[in-house]
Amino acid sequence: HGTNAPWLLGESVSHGCVRVRNDTIRRLARVLPLGTPVLIRR
Repeated sequence: HGTNAPWLLGESVSHGCVRVRNDTIRRLARVLPLGTPVLIRR
């Protein structure tokens, strides 16, 4: 999901959430159909 604290992206501050820039998540929501599998890699 997006974040209200973009300066903390890349830091270990959540409880497992995958946080991304708000503009990035909006773009993904426009181009990926609901239910699209997403693979998270470190």
